[in-house]
Amino acid sequence: MKATKLEALRRYYGKESRPAAVFDVGVNSHSSFAVLRMSVSAVTWTRGVSVGFAPKRANPSKTLPTQAQHPSKRAKLQNSQTAELIAFFPTVKHYLFEPDDTHFTAIKKNYRSISYSLHPVAPTDHASSGFLVKTSLHRDGVATHSSIKNEPQVVDGKRVVSCTEFTSTRFDVLGIAVPKNSLLKVDTDGSDLQVIRLSRLLWGCDIFKINGLPAAFR
Repeated sequence: MKATKLEALRRYYGKESRPAAVFDVGVNSHSSFAVLRMSVSAVTWTRGVSVGFAPKRANPSKTLPTQAQHPSKRAKLQNSQTAELIAFFPTVKHYLFEPDDTHFTAIKKNYRSISYSLHPVAPTDHASSGFLVKTSLHRDGVATHSSIKNEPQVVDGKRVVSCTEFTSTRFDVLGIAVPKNSLLKVDTDGSDLQVIRLSRLLWGCDIFKINGLPAAFR
């Protein structure tokens, strides 16, 4: 049986359970993510970050599939919101971390009805220099994704839209107090583990993963 991400969140949290706050690293909308729930924090991430990461108490029995979206249908949402978190947690504060300023106007519009703060940084477990690379999913020169790379990328104006020097920021120097029972959603196009390592609260957590397949592979 297939379930949307919103339905999966509803089943996982129940009618009364809600996080104290939502921390969204990489404000985006993709086809799959995973959730870690802990006594003091809950974490969500996307696309295969569990490789090389072994929580002490995995809970695969809670695995739920999701209905994937075709890329063309979600292009307008890229880097502008996480619709499921807005819909399911409208009464808690959302802390948004997005280094790519391309969609800041859309982000502010999408979150205008809820409490949020937008931070134009890439939080990780340690400060490091790299390159912020903006790419186009449709190879038309319109940026839809961004990621931090160690080496500069060749800008072709179609797939690779821009490449600029960038410094990642340690989360603990931002001065943000994380309430107990918060939720952290991570979607950083390949550097998810660096973000996950920033928190020592992860050890001893339960996990369930929500898998989604692109429409072409269903």
